Amino acid sequence: MIREAGSAWQLRRSEFNHRWLKNEYMPALARLLNVLEGHIEDSEFQQTFVEDVLPRWKTHYPEVLSLIHDCENDMSPRRLFEHPPLSRWPREHRWLPEIVHVLWLSKYQVADKVSDSLAAANQANELYVNLREALECDPRGESVSRLEALRDRFADFRDKCQELAKSIERFPNKIFVI
Repeated sequence: MIREAGSAWQLRRSEFNHRWLKNEYMPALARLLNVLEGHIEDSEFQQTFVEDVLPRWKTHYPEVLSLIHDCENDMSPRRLFEHPPLSRWPREHRWLPEIVHVLWLSKYQVADKVSDSLAAANQANELYVNLREALECDPRGESVSRLEALRDRFADFRDKCQELAKSIERFPNKIFVI
């Protein structure tokens, strides 16, 4: 069925970008920054964040890379030719799906969107690795002053995660026909 083309990718995007990144991870980063800036008091959250929340990036980073890399293939209108009625297209016209794909790439600037998202994901990962290395000096995150000294790095990481979320939002939300 044509409606199913791209729906698996859309579900993956929603799970990563909306459910996890925007509704779990980034709010936790924002909360940590509020604690570090003294807007709220929650010393227990600091330790929980360092031990449990921050490391979740490592698990989700390969997931976002896969999501970004799969977008071009999974959301291309050439996928429509895999389902009836277009799958019954005559063999002598099998070149059409590739032409449709190339036109779609150009019209919707898919390569630019992929490139921007990959750059944001890789930059966020670099900041994450930098934070983890800085925290190895104090792996349990018990030193409030140590975390406060890393406040700007946490803010940069949050900003890059926001940029990543916005770049993923720019991907097509359905398979567009040219």
